[in-house]
Amino acid sequence: MEIKTPIFKRVPPGDRWMEIDGDQNRIFPTLTEALEFYFQKTKGRQYFVDAIGGTISIVSDVPEPEPEIQTFSIYGDY
Repeated sequence: MEIKTPIFKRVPPGDRWMEIDGDQNRIFPTLTEALEFYFQKTKGRQYFVDAIGGTISIVSDVPEPEPEIQTFSIYGDY
């Protein structure tokens, strides 16, 4: 299962980006600079761009939990 966690939001006008959980005064002038900064910080390489929402998210894979199999003593399961 993929989890998308927002890391940057667009700051109008143009292609300027601010880290969501970082220094709110630091604005990256281009998407490339923002992604390079985040790569150097975390080594993350997979991103999701929401152009309408104005956000960039990191994509993480989380293993799905194994379904719990219910057992019944009447059938000799345990």
